[in-house]
Amino acid sequence: MKRLNHIQVLRALCVLAVFVYHQRLDFLSSGYLGVDIFFVISGYLITSLILKELYNDNFSITDFYTRRIRRIIPVLFFVILFSIPIAYIFLLPSSLVDFFQSVLSTLIFSSNFYFHHTGLIYGGPDSSLKPLLHTWSLSVEEQFYVIFPLILILFRKFLKNYIFHFFIIFFFIGFISTQIISTKFPLYNFYFINVRIWELLAGSIVAYLNINFIKYENKVTNYLPLLGLILILFSILFLRDEMSLPSIYSVPAVVGTCFIILFNNSENFITKVLSLKVFVFFGLISYSLYLWHFPLFAFYNYIFFDDESFIAKIIIILLSIILSILSYFFLEKPFRNKKVINNKRLLIYISLSFLIILSSSLFFLDKNKNNQKGL
Repeated sequence: MKRLNHIQVLRALCVLAVFVYHQRLDFLSSGYLGVDIFFVISGYLITSLILKELYNDNFSITDFYTRRIRRIIPVLFFVILFSIPIAYIFLLPSSLVDFFQSVLSTLIFSSNFYFHHTGLIYGGPDSSLKPLLHTWSLSVEEQFYVIFPLILILFRKFLKNYIFHFFIIFFFIGFISTQIISTKFPLYNFYFINVRIWELLAGSIVAYLNINFIKYENKVTNYLPLLGLILILFSILFLRDEMSLPSIYSVPAVVGTCFIILFNNSENFITKVLSLKVFVFFGLISYSLYLWHFPLFAFYNYIFFDDESFIAKIIIILLSIILSILSYFFLEKPFRNKKVINNKRLLIYISLSFLIILSSSLFFLDKNKNNQKGL
């Protein structure tokens, strides 16, 4: 599917908002809303891809999952492999156990369950010391990718005239349940797919409208991408940590993202601004940047706990960007190109990496258990 510049820029905005938020700057205390925006984008892209192929009767569930593996796993596994020796050298035994347990949960895309189980509050004092905390959002997305295509296949086969109804109904069910849960179980409300599904389905609704209806272009709709950008920036800049999110407070950012995607056109001023090469470039490396920045900051925070050096933060930011660029060109692009890395080589890389990560995690966990028995 053709990469659209405004989507790449929205990705860049998401990851940069989260990136800055993790610097613990007071003026951007809701930068984690970037993840909410990213869920909308993911719902849009995945639904667009699946529906177009279903309509053309050439959708393959195997090809779909293979593309997801190519997109997500190579860089993720490389970042984990990079983190393991650093964790072993610098983390204390109790923290090392927590780290390897988070590694194991990340391997099977269930780290959202793990971090919720440990009672970790995202944005709390301890969260900046967990190198793989940010993988909770990948787990939510992967859980969505496993279930969602199967549901669409069934609807296409038996209820093809009700796909849009399905999106709308479960969007509102998800949103209402999220609002209720956010007031009573704020920790649960953050980590799980059932409270994030309405954001993903917001993107699905936009995808369906884009595919099945004519493009909306008039004097009013031309201003909606600008309004969308204002809503996103307002949410990121002015919402606060104490607000339980996702909830009704997330709506402006979600609606703003939908406006930009649904009403963009090449002649629109905001679309032209969002197509500037520097913004598009950060969109291209956004996935790698998201994966790299948090472990680097977490290890720094753990090793130099009370050091808030501005220079050190700048160095880590630059290092994150450099590693992201290298990852994009030497991991992401090759692994997404079947002509460069065929499915057999992909399977070998994934299998070996998985076994190395799994065996090393189990070894260090067992070693620590034996040390505790010795004490």
